[in-house]
Amino acid sequence: PADSPTLIFQSLSTTEISTIILPPTAIDQNGPIISYEVRIYTSLFDIPINLTNITMDPTMYPLFANISFNATGLEEFVFYNLTVRAYTSVGPGEFSSGILQQTDPTAPSGTPQNVVTIALSPTSIGVTLYRGII
Repeated sequence: PADSPTLIFQSLSTTEISTIILPPTAIDQNGPIISYEVRIYTSLFDIPINLTNITMDPTMYPLFANISFNATGLEEFVFYNLTVRAYTSVGPGEFSSGILQQTDPTAPSGTPQNVVTIALSPTSIGVTLYRGII
């Protein structure tokens, strides 16, 4: 393809980032898209930690269909850079500009412990949570 697909962020969780792949415009496809390659990095300049190929079955997807893609098995509270490129029978196009997303942190498993409050003024307080020994 003469142009790259577009990767659109949809949602995330502690271990998953959901995206939509928008194909290149019809004029830039240079033939039917037969697959997409998604690369996932833990930073902007790392070696990819995950390569995913999405094969396009023409009986399942219309020629210019948007494709949902979920990056799963990720670590919590880590920044990931996702990028995608399309393939035709001639070969691959360029990778898209990346989308940088951070997975969510895990919610605490219990109630806060060792809470200390301090009166700062007649209408405000300061609150500190101590973790204890780590």
